Amino acid sequence: MPHIRVSDINLYYSACGKGPPIVFLAGLSLDTGTWDELDSHVEDEYRLVKVDCRGSGRSDVPRGPYSIEMLAEDIKHLALGLNLENAIVVGHSMGGFIALELARKKEKLVGGLVLISTSPTGKPEALGMSSKVARVFNRKTGPIEDIVRQNMEVGLGRRIWETNPQLVEREIRKRIARPPRGAGFMGQTEAANRFDVRGRLGGIGVP
Repeated sequence: MPHIRVSDINLYYSACGKGPPIVFLAGLSLDTGTWDELDSHVEDEYRLVKVDCRGSGRSDVPRGPYSIEMLAEDIKHLALGLNLENAIVVGHSMGGFIALELARKKEKLVGGLVLISTSPTGKPEALGMSSKVARVFNRKTGPIEDIVRQNMEVGLGRRIWETNPQLVEREIRKRIARPPRGAGFMGQTEAANRFDVRGRLGGIGVP
């Protein structure tokens, strides 16, 4: 399994394909498995680099505090180690926070952004969540399968459950197989909750 030493931790990544690079950063507590369905569609045209951020998946899970700036610094050092420049950076949820931070700091890694289900802030009061969704996302105790299923129900929406239940079940099994780990989940949550670049988006000049 490929790991690279960045700062004070070992960061897990996977890479496949050839061509212009695309870097994938998953959401809070998620890992490289988030992107598995993409490989067969684009690996003939692009070099795909998927990363388990600090605190997630098969990367190290040090104690906090974490910050989005710290997570972005990890990705910067990964990019240097892998000679990645001018990549499309795909960020989902918290991964989008990291992508925005990298672009805002004009890191050579970032040639363009794809932002999925994310925002320029993670401050809970700014996200407009319903009380039901907030309760689900903030649940930290109970059987892991119950927690995963509830998160998937509110995160994916009803349509995909009805049209592609096999895909949903595969995703649930993957998440149960590598569940969030305490220190990493709490560190990433606190980092996401503090993130706010709403007043600094004008500094981002990539498409």
